[in-house]
Parts: sequence; structure tokens; C-alpha cells
Amino acid sequence: AVRPGKHPVAKFNTAIRQALTADGRIEFSDRVLSGPDGSTNSWYVGLAPAGSPRYLVVVVLEGGTAVQEAAPIGRALLDTADK
Repeated sequence: AVRPGKHPVAKFNTAIRQALTADGRIEFSDRVLSGPDGSTNSWYVGLAPAGSPRYLVVVVLEGGTAVQEAAPIGRALLDTADK
């Protein structure tokens, strides 16, 4: 909880995106405002396969400014794990 005189640790500046991809994965990604200085992090969470997930990948890039920075890394990790 945010108390008077304290800064929030994190707040979301956009809606979380969720997608079921054509290759049977569930993906979540967003950009998070992470501190009182306004710094940002890019993050990605992916599960595969979507019907009965066996793999979970989380990628957080400090100082990232766009979802497109974290998502390709997460997808590459899922590709490797799902082979």
C-alpha cells in the first residue's frame, strides 16, 4: 500500500497485454514504471504449450523502454526449452 509521504515502488503505465499465439503459447508483456525517478523496465512472461504449460519464462530488462526489447529474448528461450 502507498502511505502518505512514500512513493509507490511500481505502477503500471499501460494495460497488460495477453495473447495466445499461433504456435500454442500464452504471452504477457508490458512496460513497468519502477521507481520514483520514473525509470522503466521491459518485461515478458511466456508459458508453453498453452493447453498444458510445462515451461515458464520471465525476462526483465532494467532500463528497457519497449516490450519489443524483452519479448524476443523470452520467445527464443521458449523455443529452446520446447524442443
